[in-house]
Amino acid sequence: MDVLEQNNLINKNITFIDSSNNPLEISIISLSCNTEQQEITKVSVILQVSLEIYQQIKNQHLFNLKSDITNAPDNMKFIAESDIIIEATLNPDLLPNLQQKATNTEEVANYLLHLSEQQLDDVLLSTESWLALSVKQQQETGEVGYKTFWSYINPALMSEENISEAELTQGMSNFFQDLISNSFDSASKEIGEETLGKISNFWSKLTEDLTEESVSLFQTVVNFFTQDDWSFMRIQGDSALKLLYEGKSQYCSFRLKSHMVSQI
Repeated sequence: MDVLEQNNLINKNITFIDSSNNPLEISIISLSCNTEQQEITKVSVILQVSLEIYQQIKNQHLFNLKSDITNAPDNMKFIAESDIIIEATLNPDLLPNLQQKATNTEEVANYLLHLSEQQLDDVLLSTESWLALSVKQQQETGEVGYKTFWSYINPALMSEENISEAELTQGMSNFFQDLISNSFDSASKEIGEETLGKISNFWSKLTEDLTEESVSLFQTVVNFFTQDDWSFMRIQGDSALKLLYEGKSQYCSFRLKSHMVSQI
């Protein structure tokens, strides 16, 4: 049985290494692990950052925070007066690195703190090794924020030989529904252009690192668009789709192909 353990690391700072090999000190307020039969199956952290650090993370795509795979509303803004909370999970491919050193949440927390103090070149401290799941901030008007695709799909699904079509299709459906809902302008009855750009780039980001799995994943994408009543044409003799979207004053066509996306 999968068990969730949580360890609060209040006011504990850990130094990560960004994609340019520069140190980035961030406060971790919580760390949690899922374990099964005394083996760690998932590690997640809650990060607390300033607006300045968040902008650095966003602009440099640290923690794999890429705008093309988020459901952020087009007009959402964070403010400087309040900290921003980022939830991230460790790339499942790196779990064996931890399983050799720790068997529970407390041991994982202590090991990461040890690496931060003694061994900054360890891959577990690389921001590239973590996948951002959500970003949020508490403001006077309430909580604002967004989720990434990885909060809808277990990242482990993308590294397995046999992708779970049912789980992937459901995750994609929820992601696209929230993305479009967040961007839909009730006055113009249209989807924001930024969101259309996200949809056009989504397929290339999703299949960026896939090889043999891409054929199975492509069929899953076809099934999703069929079930969700999108207008599309499958290009004969090619692993590609042509998506159509028509709004009040917009008409867009996207060509989705394994490892490539283009807007027509």
